[in-house]
Amino acid sequence: MAENRGQTTINIERRISASIMLAIWLAVFVLPVALLQLSLDYLFKLTRQANMRAVTVRMTNEMNRFRNDLEIESYLQRTCEEFFLASASRQIENPLALAACLRTKTGISAAGVMTHTADTQTVDFWFSEELNALANMSRTLGRRWFVSVNEQQLYHFYSTAAKAAVDAIFRFSNPVKAKKDADLFFRRMFSLIAEIPVVPGRVSRSLSAKLGGPVFFYYHPFREMRAGFTYIDGGCLLIIRGRDIPWHQAARAAANRGAPGLQRNFSRFSQSLWEQQTAVQTPITRFFETEQGYHLQSTMSRGSMIDFVQDGTLVPARLQEFARTMPLLQVSVSESQLQHPLFQYRSSISFICRLFLLAGTMLLMNLYLFGFDFKAGITSKVVAGTAFILVLPFILLASGFISWNQINQVSGRYRLELQQHQLFTDFTEGLADYMLDLQRSTCDLAQEIEENLDCGQDEKLRAIFARHLRQNPVTAELRLDRKFSEGLYISSPFLPDSINKGEESSMRLFAATIMHGFDDAGVLSNVSSTGEEESFTSMNASFINKVVNRCGGVYKFAAFGSDKRFSSVYFNFPGKNSISGILTAVFDRDTLLANFVRKHIMGETAMRQRFFIMREDSGLPRFYDLADNREVSDARLLEQLKLASISGHNLYETPADGLTQIFSMIDMSLFMMVQGKGVVGERVKAGYLLLLPLYGLLLMLLILLVFKLIYLRPIEEFIRVTESVAAGDYQQRVDLNGADEFGELKVAFDEMVAGLEQRRCLSHFLSSEAMRAVEDDSDESMAPGGVRIEASIAFVKLHDLHGKARTPESVFKALGSFIDAADRSAMRHGGVVDKLVEDTLMLVFRSSVNSKDHAFSSVSAILDLVVSMRKRGFQLQGAIASGSVVSGRIGSRLGKLDFTVIGDTVNLAARLKAEAHRTTQTGIIVAPSTIRLLRGRARVSFIARTEIKGKSREYPLYELTALRQPCAYSP
Repeated sequence: MAENRGQTTINIERRISASIMLAIWLAVFVLPVALLQLSLDYLFKLTRQANMRAVTVRMTNEMNRFRNDLEIESYLQRTCEEFFLASASRQIENPLALAACLRTKTGISAAGVMTHTADTQTVDFWFSEELNALANMSRTLGRRWFVSVNEQQLYHFYSTAAKAAVDAIFRFSNPVKAKKDADLFFRRMFSLIAEIPVVPGRVSRSLSAKLGGPVFFYYHPFREMRAGFTYIDGGCLLIIRGRDIPWHQAARAAANRGAPGLQRNFSRFSQSLWEQQTAVQTPITRFFETEQGYHLQSTMSRGSMIDFVQDGTLVPARLQEFARTMPLLQVSVSESQLQHPLFQYRSSISFICRLFLLAGTMLLMNLYLFGFDFKAGITSKVVAGTAFILVLPFILLASGFISWNQINQVSGRYRLELQQHQLFTDFTEGLADYMLDLQRSTCDLAQEIEENLDCGQDEKLRAIFARHLRQNPVTAELRLDRKFSEGLYISSPFLPDSINKGEESSMRLFAATIMHGFDDAGVLSNVSSTGEEESFTSMNASFINKVVNRCGGVYKFAAFGSDKRFSSVYFNFPGKNSISGILTAVFDRDTLLANFVRKHIMGETAMRQRFFIMREDSGLPRFYDLADNREVSDARLLEQLKLASISGHNLYETPADGLTQIFSMIDMSLFMMVQGKGVVGERVKAGYLLLLPLYGLLLMLLILLVFKLIYLRPIEEFIRVTESVAAGDYQQRVDLNGADEFGELKVAFDEMVAGLEQRRCLSHFLSSEAMRAVEDDSDESMAPGGVRIEASIAFVKLHDLHGKARTPESVFKALGSFIDAADRSAMRHGGVVDKLVEDTLMLVFRSSVNSKDHAFSSVSAILDLVVSMRKRGFQLQGAIASGSVVSGRIGSRLGKLDFTVIGDTVNLAARLKAEAHRTTQTGIIVAPSTIRLLRGRARVSFIARTEIKGKSREYPLYELTALRQPCAYSP
């Protein structure tokens, strides 16, 4: 090791053996690169497999959405909603103009347009050539139909006259019958197969013989809010033929509604079904992979197939075309969506690894052949060495954590999905148990009243029923039908009586049918003992037998067409198998489910659960929140619920709610939505990736701590003393005890600080320019001599110093105050105090790059000094002269040197100072040379002409009074 005591750099030269070099090459370069490549390849493989599995459910749901969006009704619904959202369509009241606007904006041609004005006052219409016969349609009938559909009576009217006119329409008929009459009229006019269930804001579909195929109706009322009340400001009914709807346009619109990350498109079936003689061997609905990504292929819905084949008519016009080239729906995920985010950089990572391996090989070869010469500071050595050693292990750890996190994310998502499925399973099992409890309660009630079925025990039965209703608030009604006696019915006081008369009559008829349908042997027969057919009902024997054998089970009577649930227990005559009575407990479906949900979800859960009920209104499904019975208005949620009602299950992801699944109950029209957040992998990612740099930092801190005790602590001590000296504290000394190199450096450093202290003390006796001259010049250039420069010289003295300061102490105090004020004024204006001679100061203002206007600087500084000393009670007398002077060192090289200026200008200023007793204002005489350089920026007053030593003629004297520019002095 070669070591130079006068330098801080340590040079190390070493030669390393080939075996050690090979081991370093394998351990530091080859092995980490190989492990990194293998781990990344494994990560990419696992990520793709996991993403394919995760996206399968999304693709299945997206295919269901694709089928739903491809339906003509869905396409028309979206198109009409978007059209009427535009303000332009609202302002068109002419039906023909509205039809033209619809064709221009959407590409759909309407077969007819009917409009009405505010408060449904006036009706206008336009029909195409096929519907010319409707041109003479009664506007009164059309108005009555519009009023029935938009329920004008429920809204406010713009005027009392409009309200009276609407009331007059239904003067001789009720609104329900009037709407039926209007629907029947429309059915006849359009030759529809059924009455059109038109609902505001919904597309209704029917078949029209007059139009030769499907026909769609869409009614849109315009509502307006004023002062908190809702008014009907107008409305429009669109009549659209199926053949006027371009199927390819609807298909293109459906394909463009793909979810983020999923693409929708169309493909064709590889085989022709028209010439097919045997069963199709190729699966139609299938998942498959290509270079472009992962795909799900399936058929259109049955309704879409019919619309495509019939092409808006009633005949299969395009059946052969469809069978030859059957269009298929395809949902795809691009290959980039399946891969890990780092997969796109795999070539760059591989290139960097090869480059790193090549650079390491060249570095080790250079070290092996030529050794190494490492020059750096101690801290840099420690940090660089530690970072070099840790960089590749950190890369491996990072890739491992990323792989673990990716797998953990996918597995966490699966766990969350399974937990949601388990919640639904628990809910369905709990609901089944709840139904069994209701069945048991009904059977227990039947056992309790079995001995009191006679009519004479009705009061006792009512008391038992009332007690049962109090104990079971979910029961809406208890009914006891008896074969030869009147029935007994009691409703719950906690629930409203929601059974209508028609439903009650149907229940009585059904009970009578069952009780009279069995003979004494318990045989169900449709023929009475007299051989005559029974006239109670036409229900078949197998259905009645199925109902009777349920015995207390909670079920729905499909024949009643209601949402209620019933639990019935049958009583037989003593010793016979024939039925004597039927006990029926009636449950309101919504109340039953709401009561169970409250019991089922008791405490806080990690996932949010919501329940929805589907009810049909005029054939259209409507969804209501089970918690508050409010109709769902959120368009996105409504769409997801509709898809769940089609497929029975729907899974989707949102940034706000995380993973959401909607499950559909088979029998209850109940939907359970489970929302869960916090996939475990996302939390692990943030935590463990943060641990990596923390671990590296901790390791580097431990290494630095070891070196700090040996090397860095002495360096920090030197830095501390250096900073203190830089701040002006020259009394600091290095606090180190040792006999090593740092001890020797301490002695040299302390000597240097002592020298700086001496220099600081010397600066009090020299001017700043003298100090700069010493700092700028070397020892060889310190010989006496100078240079000629332009400058302004000022001599000023304290007038009557000894008259005001009589003691030596007061004289020194006055002179000190004088020098301090002069030094401040000179420094402020770019000059220096050169020397003090008795009570007179010499000030020098040199011309330099930063201060070329030395004359103006000198007069400004002297006037400031005059003002400052007047405040202290002293008057000044002095003179200023400008011109060429010699500036430099005067004296002996081996003795005392003085840095000053000499020349005629200096002499002139000194001699003019002697004439300052003639002044009357400031006490300062200014030479003509200085006045010329000021160029009118100063005010002077002429005193007199006098003889000056060294001048051949009389010399003019001028007193400096003020500056024309703002300054500190004012006379």
